[in-house]
Order: sequence, then structure tokens, then C-alpha cells
Amino acid sequence: MVSTGAALEVQYTSAILVGHSDIQGIQLVKECGFLLSKTNDFITTTKVVAPFNYININYKVLGLEANQTYFYKFYVDYVDGSREEGNVQSFQTLIVSGGDLETRPHIMLWVANSQPGGTDNETGYPLPDIPGQAIETPCRFHLGGTKVFKNEDSTEVNQIGSIRLDAGNSLPLPGSQINVVDHFSGVVRSIYRGQLTHRIDV
Repeated sequence: MVSTGAALEVQYTSAILVGHSDIQGIQLVKECGFLLSKTNDFITTTKVVAPFNYININYKVLGLEANQTYFYKFYVDYVDGSREEGNVQSFQTLIVSGGDLETRPHIMLWVANSQPGGTDNETGYPLPDIPGQAIETPCRFHLGGTKVFKNEDSTEVNQIGSIRLDAGNSLPLPGSQINVVDHFSGVVRSIYRGQLTHRIDV
């Protein structure tokens, strides 16, 4: 028996899809994953193949559209040619900017730095580091700029553009790799924190 769980960590362009199964033998499974659609009739469907894991299957999908409702269901294809599908679930990705789409129409993707795990208070043994978290932030990308930055090898590069985002959002550090969806992918050169807005130069 398979079933579909509620989506987790729904962001602007990504979400974690959840499936459940009580399948006892991996040798019975040919393939599993999720059927994803913008309509609940699944006329137009994207198949997302996921690694099979007993009981719970959580799989992160990227490249979704902001402010869009998606429908999905977990499926398992068996080696005997049969397929089992779970119930239909739905979720809505986040709205880019609380109704003010022109102010922050773009999405910046980056990964926060990992954090030291420290030590276990009881045993004193070191704990594994906490991996960096993927972050999505609404922003506005402006192409162009007059600044010149120096790389570590002292070569000079011209400014490509700048990114504006609301104060209160976390910022990547200079040198971090970022991606403004459909507009820019590269390295942060400098950051400026303001009272109302922040600016990232790239």
C-alpha cells in the first residue's frame, strides 16, 4: 500500500514531496516517484523519479513557479509491470512579495554556511557539522554597475549588477555563490545593510 503525504518546506520555487509505503522488499520495486501537475486532473503531468526508501520517501523538487498551486501523488512501479498510486495532495508555492510583485519580482537562491556541530554535553564527543540550509529570498536584480572588484589572484572584474532585498532577510557572505533565477548566477562581491533595504553587489 502506498499513500501521499503533505508537502514539506514549501518555498517560492521548491518543495519537498512526501510519499509513504509499506513495501517489504526493494526487489519488488522497479521505480518510484511523484506525478506532479498544475491541475488536479493530471492531464499535463511531470514525472519526478525519486530514490526508493522504505516507509517514507521525501524528495525535494526545484524549478517550480512562485504563487502556483501544484497537485501531486506518490506512485510505485513494480517489476511485474503493475503500478500503485497514492492519494492526491496539493500545495501552493509562496507569493513573491506579499501582493507587491513589482517591488521584489525575482528570486535569489543561495546556501547558508554550515555550522560547527560542537560537542555532546553528556559524552564530550564531537558532533557532526550542521549542513548549510538552502534559502530562497524575493529580491530585485538590477543589471549594470560601475564598480571594479579584485579577485584573490588580484585580477580585476567589472561589476555585473546589484540585488536589492528587504531588510531583515539573511544575506550571503562575500564570496558566496548565488543564483537569481533567470537573471544571474555568480559570486557575491560586497554587501551593504540598510535600515529598510539591503544591497548585494555582484
